[in-house]
Amino acid sequence: MWRYLFSVQGKCGVVRDEAVFSRSWGFSGSSTQHFCYPSRVCVDNNNNIVVADSSCIRVMQRDGSVVLTFGLCGVAFAFPFSPTGVCVNSVGDFIVADANNCLVLTFSRDGTFMRAFGTQYPLPEMNQFVSISGVCVDGDDRIIVVDSGRHCIQVLSRDCATVLRTFGTYGSVVGQFIGPNGV
Repeated sequence: MWRYLFSVQGKCGVVRDEAVFSRSWGFSGSSTQHFCYPSRVCVDNNNNIVVADSSCIRVMQRDGSVVLTFGLCGVAFAFPFSPTGVCVNSVGDFIVADANNCLVLTFSRDGTFMRAFGTQYPLPEMNQFVSISGVCVDGDDRIIVVDSGRHCIQVLSRDCATVLRTFGTYGSVVGQFIGPNGV
């Protein structure tokens, strides 16, 4: 089992479960082999490492070689996005938490944009976000979104069409959060 960590110098590092440093790759720069601000990581269905970096998503093999990039650093996308979370569902689609636009974005396994969900928070409605800080999927491919600005977690249907549940409010007692970050 591996754990993937990032350094502040824009490198991706690998640490084994035994807390033994294994290797690192990448460095700050602007080519597809470089990182700008890597923030989140996951592993896809092919055991590739998926990195949410600055304004793009990078998919790499375990040796650090780039398989796919999309966003401003790779496959063109309609608008700039700022990924603060990334995960992969059971069919290999990428789910991205976009902090800039307060959206949950889905992309096919080849990086093609599929859909967006959410709006920026002018009113407290269920499909609006303040500051998305993380995203993951559960065993049924429901999408779990952490909104640190609203101090809550929302559970969305796998197609992002429905908010199934929202829980959490601001506070420090059971069932409350203060700026939750990541999931």
